[in-house]
Amino acid sequence: MKQLNHPFTKQLFLCNGKSCSRNGAEDVTKAIRDEIRQVNAEHDIHTTKTLCNGKCQEGPIVIVYPEGIWYGGMTEEGGRKLIERIIGKTEQ
Repeated sequence: MKQLNHPFTKQLFLCNGKSCSRNGAEDVTKAIRDEIRQVNAEHDIHTTKTLCNGKCQEGPIVIVYPEGIWYGGMTEEGGRKLIERIIGKTEQ
């Protein structure tokens, strides 16, 4: 086994399970990834689409690591603001 080094300071898990998808998860995923590109943070923030995270009633869900913070009811605008917050453009 080989340990890999990576430049990422944040890992975002983007739920795209059935319930989250019905509530716009794919659009949220696209908005978050687009915002990451717009602010040139591709080498700092890594995203992973997941299936169900078990909080279906609160979806779409975005989980930010290493903090382990879960965000529910995510929207495209909320996703863009989250990226701005992560890179320090806005207050939490």
